[in-house]
Amino acid sequence: MAVVDPAASASTAILIPPSIAMIVYSVTKMYIQLARNEKPVIEETVMIGFTEKPVRSIILHLLMTIFIVLWSLLLIIPGIIKSYAYSMSFYLLLRKPDLNASEAIEMSKEYTDGRKSDLFMLDLSYLLMYILGIFTLFILWLWIIPKHMTARTLYFDEIYEEKNPVKPTLDLDEEF
Repeated sequence: MAVVDPAASASTAILIPPSIAMIVYSVTKMYIQLARNEKPVIEETVMIGFTEKPVRSIILHLLMTIFIVLWSLLLIIPGIIKSYAYSMSFYLLLRKPDLNASEAIEMSKEYTDGRKSDLFMLDLSYLLMYILGIFTLFILWLWIIPKHMTARTLYFDEIYEEKNPVKPTLDLDEEF
């Protein structure tokens, strides 16, 4: 009979969710770099979630989880819709470092307004590949996940650029 140490179980339950939030932040940074054709420095990319305002990432992950669970209590569909509404939150934290967690969620809802069905169709287009990956003992997922996450990041880039157009600057030194 195995003996379970309650203190070890409690500490694990407390430490794992914050770590997940910081890892999600780091992975999001990596996919942004990949989408921009930059070569990510693995050591920096892995540690950025733990060094660049980690409390903000933890709070964001906690708020997103609470909101999605509460929306899912109504029915499953509202929870899924809200998960798509909040899906740009970590992306926005990286693009706008001055945002706090609740502002990132609000901005994500604003940015994904009218785009949630497009995001759902993007995810649905990878569903068959994920199912096929199960039959390869998940080895195929080593190629599917990066491709899928890069596609989502490129779509987030498109939404972000549409909402934040770059204002052209006049170059007065240019000859006509």
